[in-house]
Amino acid sequence: MNETTESSPPHGALAGVMIICAIALTRACSTFDPFPGWSGDPLAMPAPIIGITPVISLAMDAATLLASSLILLKGSPSVFVRVGLVLLMAGAAAAAFHARPGQHDSLDNFVIGASWVAALGGAIALRHACRYAALRTLAAACLLAIIPVLAVRGGVQVFSEHPETVAEFNRNKQQFLEAQGWTAGSPPALAYERRLVQAEASAWFGLANVFASFMAGALVAFAGGALLRLRGGADVANTGTRPRIVLGVAALLAAAGLVLAGAKGGYAAAFVGFGALAVVWVRPSLSARVGGWLAVAAVLAALFAVVCRGVVGERIGELSIYFRWMYMQGAARIFAAHPWLGVGPAGFKDAYMLAKPAISPEDVASPHSVLLDYAATLGIGGVCLGGLWLGLVYSAGRGLFAPAVPDASDTRRTMQLASFCAAAAILASAWLEQPLATPESTVVRLIGLAGAVAVVWAVVRTASGRSNVLWPALAAAATALAAHAQIEMTMITSGSAPWIALMLAVAAPAVTAASAPVRRHSPAALATCGLCAALIAMLPGVVSWERALRSAYDSAARVAEFMGRAQNVLSGAARDDSPAQLAADLSAAIHQTVAAEPRAIAAATDQVRETGVNAAREQLEAAFQAQPAHFPTARSLSRLCLQQAQSMATGADKAKLIDRGVRVSLDAAAKHGGGAAAWAWLATAREAAGKADPGRNEQMGQIDALAAAAALAPHEPTYQLRLARACQAKGAAAQAREWAAKALATDRDLRLDPLRQLTSQEREEMKRLSP
Repeated sequence: MNETTESSPPHGALAGVMIICAIALTRACSTFDPFPGWSGDPLAMPAPIIGITPVISLAMDAATLLASSLILLKGSPSVFVRVGLVLLMAGAAAAAFHARPGQHDSLDNFVIGASWVAALGGAIALRHACRYAALRTLAAACLLAIIPVLAVRGGVQVFSEHPETVAEFNRNKQQFLEAQGWTAGSPPALAYERRLVQAEASAWFGLANVFASFMAGALVAFAGGALLRLRGGADVANTGTRPRIVLGVAALLAAAGLVLAGAKGGYAAAFVGFGALAVVWVRPSLSARVGGWLAVAAVLAALFAVVCRGVVGERIGELSIYFRWMYMQGAARIFAAHPWLGVGPAGFKDAYMLAKPAISPEDVASPHSVLLDYAATLGIGGVCLGGLWLGLVYSAGRGLFAPAVPDASDTRRTMQLASFCAAAAILASAWLEQPLATPESTVVRLIGLAGAVAVVWAVVRTASGRSNVLWPALAAAATALAAHAQIEMTMITSGSAPWIALMLAVAAPAVTAASAPVRRHSPAALATCGLCAALIAMLPGVVSWERALRSAYDSAARVAEFMGRAQNVLSGAARDDSPAQLAADLSAAIHQTVAAEPRAIAAATDQVRETGVNAAREQLEAAFQAQPAHFPTARSLSRLCLQQAQSMATGADKAKLIDRGVRVSLDAAAKHGGGAAAWAWLATAREAAGKADPGRNEQMGQIDALAAAAALAPHEPTYQLRLARACQAKGAAAQAREWAAKALATDRDLRLDPLRQLTSQEREEMKRLSP
């Protein structure tokens, strides 16, 4: 039943809506670093820790769930809210199972799963709050306010940052590849270079397709709001033409962002949204139920289009959607193999390596469909989350034809609150990235803030009056976003998922339960409050891990700084440094007087390096103890131990470091059930151990580790290539021939992406080894 309710919402609901929206906007204009400071090698190329880290992300999720409790505390919940909370709890239980301490990927499962649950929990709460027209208008203005910031950021990326980034990479290519642990010409390096040369707008998401989702949805919302005003009644006309002009300019800005993203899926999503608007224009009197099924049909049509593309196969040259058909097949096989609990929010990539078609050249972390992602990673719990998500889509579609809900609240106050939310989010994101702040980045945020205020003004004015036209446009935008979420990671990525979920919630018409007074306390708040408490209870281990990582990074970055300065000063390449200044800084660092001459500077730098590396290793050890099942932490600790051992002379300390480097890798692979990458790293660690100490016999262990990696990734030729070489070096000619033949067969299967195939030299080498 469509009803209006009290014009003045509870203060708790107002605060909750503002908090949820501000957090969603902050995520959208901040980067996310899942492994703070150590994604590369800070000893080779330190990169400041910026943006949202796992601890900050989890704190945001807890705040979102707590704010949701404030919203749900008052008012009798609708059937959608009650059922939605039950489905949310089922999905949260599955995510919590995979976040158990000591399980493989438990940390990443925790962080990703919490972001999914919080996004959907916030959407349920906002759906409950939108019974108040004032809160619905406030939320819509807040969410759309972020678009100018993203669009301006995307333009700066394409026209300014991209050329500089490519030039910087070309100047320091070898150093960058070493920091990532890649070798020149390897598949990861070639794939990175291929993406690097593509000038695509991605804002803070790092994914052009996700950025395109925002631009496509905003284009439909802004253009729809401006166009539908043309056929509004007298009440709409009385609001003037200036809001329509602002919406038109915002639509052009979103269209420019969509073009800069260069994502074909974004164009298709916009087409879906404009198609929904066309239906509203031609048949505005259809029932709300028709609109709901129209939105669900758009989702199913996107999935059906992927299936049709898969049936066509290789008869046409288009590959993007064809690859998604392969993701779909892999996700279906994963769900069939793990129907009850799935493989965990972070486990799709490892599972896909086993389940994917042989000709799929990609090892993706998501099937690029929110419904398939939920099901494959969380099993039945994921199916529940998928049902909740489809419920949000259906409710949003109802907004296409639902009767207008008058908003008689104070529009000036709504504008002020929405502008405050947008400004708080922009400033918070700027503070998170302050180590890399530049005049250019500051100008981007200031221009974006001005655009946000303008959008807030236009949206609030458009939403006012008795015959407002904002809501059908928002429902059409939500339909476009829902369809695009079936071919992209829009609803899975932590930076975009909250915004998408809230857009679906705010687009739905106001529906309340008529059987209970609005001011009544509701037990529904206990559900999100309980989830918040559970999240906080699991947080201390992550806090300890991240604190140790940050300390390790600080020690390593200090070493890298002195090493770089010493190299430049001693070679005469330093411009703003001098031997005297470097010697003074080294003296302060080691608490000894250092003479400003090359030999003393070199000796002091070595001392700083030894002390700093020891400190970084001890702190990484603490991080590993806090999260022993986190493979990236184990790999970084193992690599540092082995690097340190290689620089030492023979002795007991060297042997201990080698043993520790191998043992950490072995624990990550065997004890904690690591995937193919963990076993491959164990092989690398054993190889490095053998080089550091020629007296160690690591050949058999290296072969066993590579065989385990190859079994977990049977369509990856690199492991088979390494196995053929290792067997040949050991003198096992028959095994070498077998692995060489497998490598050649896998190489032929990867014809759809030549960069994933063996190089011509590697291919010839395998041909010589094979029968």
